[in-house]
Amino acid sequence: MKLDIPQMNYLIAIVDADFNLSDAAKQIYVTQSTLSQFISNFEKSENVQLFNRKNGRLTSLTPIGKHMYKEVLAIVTKFDAIDNMITNEGKKRKGMIRIGIPTTLLRILFTRFFPNFLMQNPDIQIEIVEEDTKKLRQMLLDNELHFAMIEEPTKLDEKKFEQHLVLLSEIAAFMRPQSPLAKKNKLSWSDLDDQFITILNEDFASNAQIVEKLESVHSKAKLLMTSSSWDYLVESSAINDVIAILPTARFNRYIERLNYIGIVEKRFEDPIPVKPMLCRPIKTKYSVAEHYVFETMLKGFYHLTDTK
Repeated sequence: MKLDIPQMNYLIAIVDADFNLSDAAKQIYVTQSTLSQFISNFEKSENVQLFNRKNGRLTSLTPIGKHMYKEVLAIVTKFDAIDNMITNEGKKRKGMIRIGIPTTLLRILFTRFFPNFLMQNPDIQIEIVEEDTKKLRQMLLDNELHFAMIEEPTKLDEKKFEQHLVLLSEIAAFMRPQSPLAKKNKLSWSDLDDQFITILNEDFASNAQIVEKLESVHSKAKLLMTSSSWDYLVESSAINDVIAILPTARFNRYIERLNYIGIVEKRFEDPIPVKPMLCRPIKTKYSVAEHYVFETMLKGFYHLTDTK
């Protein structure tokens, strides 16, 4: 009969309780019959006697029982030390975390966050997967990412995924300073009539939202092209007579970049909201590193709202 760790603890508990099976059972939360059966089965299967008895009650260990107790005590002590080491190691903030973020949001929201975070937490590795919303959603469903930034509507099951709003923004128009629309304070969607426009491609949530909006107002805007690159569309609108209709933000570094490119951003009177959500699968338990990265991201962005 091979002993496992729980059974070794049975023997230790019996000795610690001065061979009183009732007290020993209470100490390790098993029944007295469980301990009696363990002793009977072991002594019978191994043809040895571990305990001396008097009037049917255990009184002490036999010589072989003493030797076995000594070895068992050493094994359990070593096992507990290993278990504590593993537990303590697991509590450390370390590990590889895969985060999916659309390129647009990565540039707008996280230019400073990830470098600073990684310098402060050298034991954590972060792999950033840059893809469009559609691909990131599928990767999250396929359990290929720990979490992802996905624009609403996420089309994720709320019973299976946590979803946290990290920023409230909107769709804006980007144009060169010479554009007639650059002189307006805010735009109406009809201002785009007969203008060449560019938008992100169909893999981005904003594509369908913009197309639907233009159709609802019977816009005569001329869709010139789509792209997966927010930067390309913005920079193209800085040197061509074309207006890029894209998600925007209001951070100093973001505004500085627009000024550096030489681009004018104009908001709409009736804007399309942009709601990037930080999403992750709902699990019973998360690794320390996974939980720490997720909560740190939320702490930095959850209460952030766009300045109009």
